[in-house]
Amino acid sequence: MIHVARGAGHHGRIDVACATDIPETAVAVIGSPSDPLGSILGAAEAVRLARACRVLVIDERFTEYSGFSALPLCLEFDNIVVLRTLETWAGLDNPPCAWAMTSPRAASFVGLSETAPDPKALAAGIATLQNLPTVRATIGLVREERSRLYRLLRKLSYLEPIPSWGPFLSARVNIVARDTLVSSLLTRGVYIHIPPHPALERIVRVGIGSRSAMERLKSVLLALGPELVGQ
Repeated sequence: MIHVARGAGHHGRIDVACATDIPETAVAVIGSPSDPLGSILGAAEAVRLARACRVLVIDERFTEYSGFSALPLCLEFDNIVVLRTLETWAGLDNPPCAWAMTSPRAASFVGLSETAPDPKALAAGIATLQNLPTVRATIGLVREERSRLYRLLRKLSYLEPIPSWGPFLSARVNIVARDTLVSSLLTRGVYIHIPPHPALERIVRVGIGSRSAMERLKSVLLALGPELVGQ
């Protein structure tokens, strides 16, 4: 297994010096938007990876929150697999409703089967698609709250937000230790995710919730500022 560093932002650059860094027989798996940073895999980087390895698998479980998809690349490259699901944006997790878009050759190589979907999952998926405007309206609210949170965090000296295209927003903790921030939030009943990934020791991730939940988070962060900065 080869771990490849990836930058933050809209097109989080993949730190691969040249195509020979990835074995030709390798299967590259990458999320777009990524978790926890919410970075998008750009078309140029996707093509670069597809040409460097045997199969490129792109996990797009959060793509509905971004508006960007690598699906068109499946028509050009027969070694790209795009995974999609209704679980993360429509709440269909029991049973899950997921699918893949790829060529028969790539599907065979990574072991994808053509098993029939669960009837309950299929019925739930059809019902979701029939009410797509309502679901998309909810997604729009998540995007709006994500933008509002980003603008708030930019005003705080102890948090540096990272642009995200997922249903969450990550930020770099400045001035104080990350553990200090997390424990201070916990004492106030606010729970945030601590990414265990290497090189993300100062990063925290906040899930986007309802307007009332985000307003409570806002009030806690604003009240916490003087206490943290004064330490």
